[in-house]
Amino acid sequence: MSSSHGQSLWKPVVTFTVLLPPIEQYSMAEKGSEGGYWALHDPNTYASCKNQQERQEAEQCLACGNPSTRKYRCHCKAARYCSAQCLEADDLHERLCVGRQDAKTKPAFSLPLESRPSNNHFLAALLPVDGSNPKPIWISLQMDRKTGKMRFATDEITIAKAAAKSDDSSDPDIIHVGLNSIATPIQKSLVHGVDAIKFGSYKNTSPGNLNSCIQSFGQPGFLACYFGAMVVWAYDLESNGAFKSPRDLGVRDLRHALDCHVLNSVNPAVSQPSRFILEGGVIPALKINDLSDRWLEALGVTRQIEKVHVPASHQYFEAFPIGKLFHLGLRWYVRTGVPIAIAPTGELHEDHEEILNHFRQTVLLVA
Repeated sequence: MSSSHGQSLWKPVVTFTVLLPPIEQYSMAEKGSEGGYWALHDPNTYASCKNQQERQEAEQCLACGNPSTRKYRCHCKAARYCSAQCLEADDLHERLCVGRQDAKTKPAFSLPLESRPSNNHFLAALLPVDGSNPKPIWISLQMDRKTGKMRFATDEITIAKAAAKSDDSSDPDIIHVGLNSIATPIQKSLVHGVDAIKFGSYKNTSPGNLNSCIQSFGQPGFLACYFGAMVVWAYDLESNGAFKSPRDLGVRDLRHALDCHVLNSVNPAVSQPSRFILEGGVIPALKINDLSDRWLEALGVTRQIEKVHVPASHQYFEAFPIGKLFHLGLRWYVRTGVPIAIAPTGELHEDHEEILNHFRQTVLLVA
């Protein structure tokens, strides 16, 4: 598994430490879990993992996690699906496919196993700012079971550039996002943990810091704005929801991480209506774009009016006063389509500029 050749070439360029809390701090922690169990997140995050057994990747559909069949698979035979619809809808494997011959010895989205620098290195994915495809990377991870300190290291220079420090501490400014609690087609079949690490640069909300990789999986202007580089990694869990050990990231794990962003209900429109599973489903709408808006320009929007699908319910906009105001006296429901989070308070300024700003990027919903 380890390689002296790989080890001699691998030099970390950025390291950071995450201090995990003891699992017993959570009210739902199982009795008898005291002593050496550390939690990345609240055990409720992994509720969908309960009473499930790990299955081989080839046995599960790469688009939805249901049992796969040999009838529906890529010509490389490494990617299998449960239906023709899922085979057609999967826009991830086609970017990662290595062809039938290479697939015999090298899994899609992977690095040669002989290049693994050590037994403490695991496969992860980098979602870069300036590239459209996820990039496989090695991350080193060591866990101190006595203190709960988890130490990450990587030789990926892109991450080093993204790891902007907020102060003079030795660790970069990061946020650690648990993705298991977010509903996607894959979520129900996840038996292990999948997390995203976002670095300090995610606070840079300029058009040049848009995550091009995530945006490339949606149509222009359909996704919310996601900023900065992101690392996706996976890990095994104890029965009580505590962190057990890291594991190599699989294609389905990566699919889930992307879907957490691409199929999120806060997006202005739904890029893949056939794969949207949230309660209420989708409804048809017209999306009216202000082509002079800097965000829509940065996202590559070129059409002023588009036929789209949107979530039937929106957890934020209708709750604000301005959301209710837009519905008064109209045969259509009206919703903001602003791709970057701006709290629509509904306060009326003298020149009504706030209402105009939200109307410039608008979604009209069929009543």
